[in-house]
Amino acid sequence: MILMSRVISIATAEPATRVGQEEVKEFAREIFSQCRGDVDRLLSVFDNTSILSRHFTEDKSWYGKQHGFAERNTFYIQSAVRLSEECSMKYLDVAGLNPTDIHHVIFVSSTGLSTPSIDARLFNSLKFNKHVRRTPIWGLGCAGGAAGISRALEYTKAMPTHAVLLIAIELCGLTFKKDDYSKNNLVSTSLFSDGAAAAVIVGNVDPKFKHCALIY
Repeated sequence: MILMSRVISIATAEPATRVGQEEVKEFAREIFSQCRGDVDRLLSVFDNTSILSRHFTEDKSWYGKQHGFAERNTFYIQSAVRLSEECSMKYLDVAGLNPTDIHHVIFVSSTGLSTPSIDARLFNSLKFNKHVRRTPIWGLGCAGGAAGISRALEYTKAMPTHAVLLIAIELCGLTFKKDDYSKNNLVSTSLFSDGAAAAVIVGNVDPKFKHCALIY
């Protein structure tokens, strides 16, 4: 019998603050018009994203003020723990698992720093098995989720009876700098938001999960 790794559950979590794309566009006009005479031409990027609304950890007024790295990173840690807990509990409900059923936690992020890492902080609330393995992955940006799945696949091939929890979280809104008037910052403001996702990947899967997605 050939064993293949499978994704048996997926869950997401978003911050409570939801903002329409038009509202973000007008916010960007207000901020970037202070130092850019071509702002009206550049704002067309907001209309070409096909985005209707996005979620952010803070309300709009927060982003209109100056915040140092230490303050923004504190917000990152607090929100990352909360959203990771939320999407992890959702996956447990979907998969019918307990935290003690997880053998390996892979945590992926790029938009903040934490020591100990966010996956270690989750031990205070989710009560994982004390022997669980952890792999924090930082700095891969948009490729982070794919890299996390790749690591989970390698692990479950080696340990086919084990279950891996993959958590990917990015809080891009917290990286916004009010005094950065570059095109890069404007385009980023038109695209990115905040949120988390979790997936459970297993190797030698129970027959009740045979309908779930295969990964190779």
